[in-house]
Amino acid sequence: MPSSASVLIYGNDPILIKTRRLVLEKASFRVVTATNLAEAYRILSAETVNVFNLCHTLPANDRDCALSLAHSVQPEVKILVLDGVTSDLAIGTDDTVLSAFTDPRLLISTVQSLTRESGTLPPDLISPHGMSTETASQTQ
Repeated sequence: MPSSASVLIYGNDPILIKTRRLVLEKASFRVVTATNLAEAYRILSAETVNVFNLCHTLPANDRDCALSLAHSVQPEVKILVLDGVTSDLAIGTDDTVLSAFTDPRLLISTVQSLTRESGTLPPDLISPHGMSTETASQTQ
């Protein structure tokens, strides 16, 4: 059973965006991507996004503008910031930071956790290890 959760990935590196999109789509998320702030704004204004994923390829100013934009356009959106150095991040208290160099399974389980918190992904699709039961069975 596919998730109805939507993830918006915003970053500057098309190859990284494509890789992360493929990873999350394999885990049954609906993924849209943006490579500039205008695209991100258009998507956030036009459709419901459950998780807004900001890539580490964004300069700090772009990331901060995107965070502000997301919180103003869709206050309920969960934020996932992928970053190489987390010490200089100015994010909200409800936002999540994850290393950009983390294992893809941790990316999937983090997004699943964020969508479960927002009520998007039914709890029965989550295994005790944080992966959806469908994804967990595919990895065994």
